[in-house]
Amino acid sequence: MQLFNPSASSPQPLQLRPYQRDIISAVENSNSLRQLIIAGTGTGKTFMAANIIKRALALGKKSLFFTHRNTLLTQSAEEFAQIELPLGWISSGSRVDLTQPVQLVSLQTLAYWSQEQLSELIKKFDQVIFDECHITNWFTIAQFFCPPIPSTPPFKVIGLTATPWRRSKYESLADYYQTPHVAPLPSVLMAQGFLSPFVYFTINKISRKNLKIEKNGEYEKPGQKAQVNTPEYIDKVIAEWVRLAKGRPTIVFAVDIEHAHAIASLFSQAGIPAAAVDGTMSLKERKKNYQQLENEQILILVSCEALSEGFNVKKVSAVILFRLTTSRAKYFQQIGRGARLWPGKSNCLVLDAVGLIDGEKFGFLEDLTEEDFAIFESEQRPSFSHSPKKTCENCSAMVPAGLRVCSYCNHPFPLPEKGANGTIFSEMKLTVPLSQQEKIDFYHDLLRQAYSQQKSFNWCDRQYKMRYGQHPHVQWRKGAIFGDDPTPKQKSAYQQYLKAIAQQAHLSQDWIQANQWEM
Repeated sequence: MQLFNPSASSPQPLQLRPYQRDIISAVENSNSLRQLIIAGTGTGKTFMAANIIKRALALGKKSLFFTHRNTLLTQSAEEFAQIELPLGWISSGSRVDLTQPVQLVSLQTLAYWSQEQLSELIKKFDQVIFDECHITNWFTIAQFFCPPIPSTPPFKVIGLTATPWRRSKYESLADYYQTPHVAPLPSVLMAQGFLSPFVYFTINKISRKNLKIEKNGEYEKPGQKAQVNTPEYIDKVIAEWVRLAKGRPTIVFAVDIEHAHAIASLFSQAGIPAAAVDGTMSLKERKKNYQQLENEQILILVSCEALSEGFNVKKVSAVILFRLTTSRAKYFQQIGRGARLWPGKSNCLVLDAVGLIDGEKFGFLEDLTEEDFAIFESEQRPSFSHSPKKTCENCSAMVPAGLRVCSYCNHPFPLPEKGANGTIFSEMKLTVPLSQQEKIDFYHDLLRQAYSQQKSFNWCDRQYKMRYGQHPHVQWRKGAIFGDDPTPKQKSAYQQYLKAIAQQAHLSQDWIQANQWEM
């Protein structure tokens, strides 16, 4: 198995990535008053917003930046400070100073303002940015600044989201936005070394048979807790964490506050330093725990909601899903906490402790396609699907069904048998189109050709997409060039290959480290 080898060094200050520059330019060059940036967790949405604001400021234009949580305000302020934006605050406990050309605004605080105050605010500013707009645009106060189509907003409106989906079929971001700008797919960014690769494990499952769906569309909490909030169940999950993720900074998503503290307590009793955070704690207390996780004074941080948004400890390399959800947005927000790069971080493990990945059929982050990020009108959205998966009997990793060798532990899968109807039947009772293996073989041929000719992975991905109309799965790169057991000489040669690509494309050392996982 791949070992986690954390580095004590911190990443260099952020520089704009090529796709970030493209999105910022597209926003600047568009005349649309309603623009939407769709970019997954770890792609740098806030950093893009900061640069959009900075460039607008250079033209004398002032900006409002809206969020729905104070934790998000604080995190945004930290990123904005990196490029020295002049900030004012409109939030609980802050003194309002509208002379500052950039305002960080809490929507909850703004809800208490009078109509006259809101009208004056609109007159003083030129654009508004809605962070987490799949949530914030549905606040009543938000519609004062961004009314639904076909009304005309009072100024330029930009939405930011990683997960552009609403649970209700009667609600869509197309109700508020007309011009989308979409970052490259997670699978592409992983292949390019801008996001951490993922490995998925199902380590336990609970029964949904008698669970009710509440008015908010989620599974009832009491029924879940009765199954998962027991010492026996939690101890089993702890044992699996020790087997698969020991030593990794880990975040855990629990059913509720009581469950979160029970998990943290049992991890601590097992000699694994852990803590729980929740909404009753002050931001200062929570940030102390975040710092402890980053410093590895604790290895486990548990919460039911506090980590889904605004949490930004890049070193996290394992996520435990310890609760069910019916929300695709919440699911991808949770696992996306581990998508960011960090020196020495080869991948992020997703440990599914309730049978969420397979049971809800959300799939992997890298399964997402262009269609998943398309903005459809309300009641016109298509159903989502993902490629077939199978579970390795050796390490329990979930992998694409067409792989011949586990991309995590290199365990060979039984050779499939071809059926009379042209399908392949595996011993794991999954059916896979025969062309799936052909696609993997074709991609491996491209990777070997790219290596021999010193071409980049981007060339391979372009060739593959030209043939099949979609991007290859990032896990298919495992062992493509030297097989499953490369020699030290081959490893050294591959390092030189990565360095050559990085130099040609002006990529950082972090990119080289992130792409060593294939070996």
